[in-house]
Amino acid sequence: MLGALALVALPFLTNSCDGEPVEATGGAVSQAQADGAIGGLCEISANPGAAFDEQRAIFYDRTHDTLHAIAAEAQAVDVTAAAGLLEAKQVVESDLEEPDAPGDFPAHVEALLEATRVATAEIGLNAAVCDG
Repeated sequence: MLGALALVALPFLTNSCDGEPVEATGGAVSQAQADGAIGGLCEISANPGAAFDEQRAIFYDRTHDTLHAIAAEAQAVDVTAAAGLLEAKQVVESDLEEPDAPGDFPAHVEALLEATRVATAEIGLNAAVCDG
């Protein structure tokens, strides 16, 4: 059910938080941007005991907008990969609205990392692997 909802809502979910559309024109996401977004997720994943405010800041400062752009670009190539990325991102965003990290937050970040790697590969970029 959620997958079908994401596919229907996909065109509406590719906007950044400030309401400005994230354009997806061939090659809109650079390798450096994708690496930065994945690197932010890797940092969150590698430090599950870090202050939740720090993890929230890393997500919104380093990954959030690029994830929207990756999903928007991936939509033209593989709607399923784009929807999977947006669904996983929404779960993490929901977690980040909590005052403290939910117990399954690390698993949700891992799922988002995997969905990001899949969508990144679909748009022809190398999907970075976390160190360690």
